Amino acid sequence: MATTLRPAAFGKLRYLVVDDFDSFRLSMRTMLSSCGAENIELASGAKQAIDYCSYNKVDILLCDYNLGDGRNGQQILEELRFRKLLSHTAVFMMITAETSRHMVLAARDYQPDAYLAKPINRAVLHTRLSSLLQQREALLPINRELDRDNYEKAVALCLQAQQILEAAVQHSPNGLLRQKQLALQAEMNADMESAVKAWRRTVSLSQHSIHDSPDHYLALSSAYADLSESADSNLDKSSSSQVTAAQIKEANTTLATMEKRFTNNAELSTRSRILQCRLLAAEGSLADSQALLDKVRQELTPVPPTISADTEIEYAKALFLLNSKEEAKNRLAQLAHRYRSDADIQRKVESLLDEPVGFRQKLQARSLNHDAIDDFQSNRIDEAIEGFAAALEIVPDQIALNLSLIQVILKRHKSLEQEPEMATLCRSSLERLSSLPENHSQFERYSALKKRVEALLP
Repeated sequence: MATTLRPAAFGKLRYLVVDDFDSFRLSMRTMLSSCGAENIELASGAKQAIDYCSYNKVDILLCDYNLGDGRNGQQILEELRFRKLLSHTAVFMMITAETSRHMVLAARDYQPDAYLAKPINRAVLHTRLSSLLQQREALLPINRELDRDNYEKAVALCLQAQQILEAAVQHSPNGLLRQKQLALQAEMNADMESAVKAWRRTVSLSQHSIHDSPDHYLALSSAYADLSESADSNLDKSSSSQVTAAQIKEANTTLATMEKRFTNNAELSTRSRILQCRLLAAEGSLADSQALLDKVRQELTPVPPTISADTEIEYAKALFLLNSKEEAKNRLAQLAHRYRSDADIQRKVESLLDEPVGFRQKLQARSLNHDAIDDFQSNRIDEAIEGFAAALEIVPDQIALNLSLIQVILKRHKSLEQEPEMATLCRSSLERLSSLPENHSQFERYSALKKRVEALLP
């Protein structure tokens, strides 16, 4: 049973209740007050809620889905997140009597932190809020860094967050949203074994639930593909192939189940076949994988106007896997342009361009990168150069690594005229980054280092 919080924990926070019925708003205020909340504001619709959030910080937003005419609760959430009027540290709870599947699927891009079905009583509200606030507290350091756009520090805190979520899942193994959060956190940490377990549990728990979504099945199958693509080549071949075969079989079964449960959705069928391409390649059936990819390519060329960003990213992964690297880069460049105002999509594109390899290779490269950073900070410059160069042998197009190598070389060598090996390394890194788009987060750093290198070369 989840631990409930004392009234003082509720009293420190700022609440906004959005509902088009006066009686429900007043009822929610009464229940929140009885839990210990003090700073409670009420809004009757989308405009009032968004206007309030434009000038005030909100910690907990409880919003009805059906607000009558005009925008619904999901659209309020989308606008608040898109305009960054609601911080990552805030909790958005969707309150609704609507249980149809289309309402839940509409929330694919911007997910509420939780749903709460009407009718609501004080005990249920207190229990759910207690659980959400404990989760909020656990993730607070990471979400604060995200609000500051300090993504590197946020990632550094993610491993700790995963450990907290794993403890929470052990305490409440049937908590679907916690399982999903653990899966996402494990993926961020490149812990794909844990991600597969959590996604498998999420799929199981979501069946026959309001939270049932094809995204869960796709995420599980994609995690299996990542895992099988990165099978350790040093393992015993027979043992490795048996494990991989079992993973691929379950992934394909998951996709088949999804297509049966969610019919009449052409894009889901496309996503399924893209994942099948990756799974066929992982089991060594490269000709079959290429043949299936060619069929998918015909459907996706030119780029369909309604295709989702997630499908494009999955397609790019398959293209990278089957050595269609230029096509993958071109598709991702177009995707980044179409979603140039979407920071989340931009980060996904940049991440895939940086490291279009299996997760074990990513981990190896990241380990070398971390060691090289430690060497650099300890003024072991030669060791740092060797470390960054070794990492680039694994992920040669990783933007930050190339820039870090150049930066460390420039710290050691004030002139490159007498250092042909170092000059070659700098030139190679700059050449790899020559097509870096101007809207990339690392472009200014690239431009500055390029000028410094050019000034030192004959």
